[in-house]
Amino acid sequence: MRGLRSLVFPPSCPLCGLEDSEGCRECFDSWRITPAIRLIDAIPIFSPVLYDTRARSVVLGAKERSERLSRSFIVEAISSVIERIDPGNALVLVPIPSSRRAMRKRGDDFLARVVDEVAIKNPRRLGRLSLLDFKKEVLDQSGLSIQNRANNLNGSLHISKRVRHQLRDLPPLVIIDDVLTTGSTMRAAIAALQAAPELRIIAGVTACRSDWF
Repeated sequence: MRGLRSLVFPPSCPLCGLEDSEGCRECFDSWRITPAIRLIDAIPIFSPVLYDTRARSVVLGAKERSERLSRSFIVEAISSVIERIDPGNALVLVPIPSSRRAMRKRGDDFLARVVDEVAIKNPRRLGRLSLLDFKKEVLDQSGLSIQNRANNLNGSLHISKRVRHQLRDLPPLVIIDDVLTTGSTMRAAIAALQAAPELRIIAGVTACRSDWF
């Protein structure tokens, strides 16, 4: 249905509405801006775009409606930050996994797809490795208080058994998420990866950050 709809209604920029199958360069550039930085457990987390009403519509379009153009904005924002991190050296990008509930709803792992599109821009330098899995069912974070978000995600992630044999001699890791709100998801990912002493996390990156940041 999405394919048929795109034939009848040409895709438009999710920010300004201009009909353009590739999106607006000016709008893309507005997502390639100097990131804000927050430390979570001594790890710098880079987030360029404020999660306002327009950014929220882009993220929801990408995640819930699988809109290619909306996803491109998230890829652009994350890519612009990755270019600045330890330039010239290899990095492993680790996406936050989708919950089982989200996978059932959307049919794919949203962030894994985003990270693949980031990595393909510089495949000699960047790789994607899905190191993390949820070890318990978690609630939808929307609507939860800050404390309930932390409780919901505390201890929720672990390193997947299927990749444990790949941990030795990996390049530095960068954790990838779409939006940083309270930091609970990023904190859970950092804790899970730090359980393996052979891994080195040098940063986290999200496309957007909430105004709580």
